[in-house]
Amino acid sequence: MKKSDSGIALVTLVLLMLVVAVIGAGLIFTVNKETRHLTRTKKSNSALYLAEAGVEYAIDQLANVSTSYRGPTNNTLGDGEYIVSVTTGTQTDYYVINSTGYVPNSTSPEVQRSLEVTVQIGAGVPDEAVRTSGVATLESNVTLYGIIRSNDQIIV
Repeated sequence: MKKSDSGIALVTLVLLMLVVAVIGAGLIFTVNKETRHLTRTKKSNSALYLAEAGVEYAIDQLANVSTSYRGPTNNTLGDGEYIVSVTTGTQTDYYVINSTGYVPNSTSPEVQRSLEVTVQIGAGVPDEAVRTSGVATLESNVTLYGIIRSNDQIIV
């Protein structure tokens, strides 16, 4: 080996280590960025699910407790909370439900998602207990309260 070639191995090693360090730093940056993105997406999905839970709560209150329910209701559920309110719709038996899900809470939310849903909540029981456009077959210990309608045969 010539005396002028003796430092080439050291220079090559230093350059190789520099390339590996740059690749490693880039990989760490990318993983960190993806982790933050996935965390934000998870929180956003949780807030949406909380808002949906608020809508379901309001529908349950309107259908099973009282159609005079208007909220606001503030409930903690899972890793956040939702706030729901109800207003009367433009037509009879229609209600507008506004629900917002917050993660981790409504006082200092990191993420919030809102939904506005219009629902129809009718009073009473439907006229028909069974309605079909085909053959209706009723067998063994069936009790029905209401009208049975069919465009074809009803076999009892």
